[in-house]
Amino acid sequence: MVTGIVLAPDGHALLGRDVKRKIRAQIHRVESLNNKQRQSLAGLIAYAIGIDPDFLNALILKYGIAKITLARTADFTRLIVR
Repeated sequence: MVTGIVLAPDGHALLGRDVKRKIRAQIHRVESLNNKQRQSLAGLIAYAIGIDPDFLNALILKYGIAKITLARTADFTRLIVR
């Protein structure tokens, strides 16, 4: 499990437990994350949804839509090089 993906017995891909735990831990403290950490969390959530779309629903049920929206919203304006 290098990428955080595990295969279910029926052959479809699932998100590994360690990746889910990491995402949940960061969402729990999302208000205290700096911009770089929030960007990383937004990327992890996008990655997780690509593998297991139902995981987003589970996060929303557990933490609420406001906290998940905050976690998925990062300030990418600093990445623009002029």
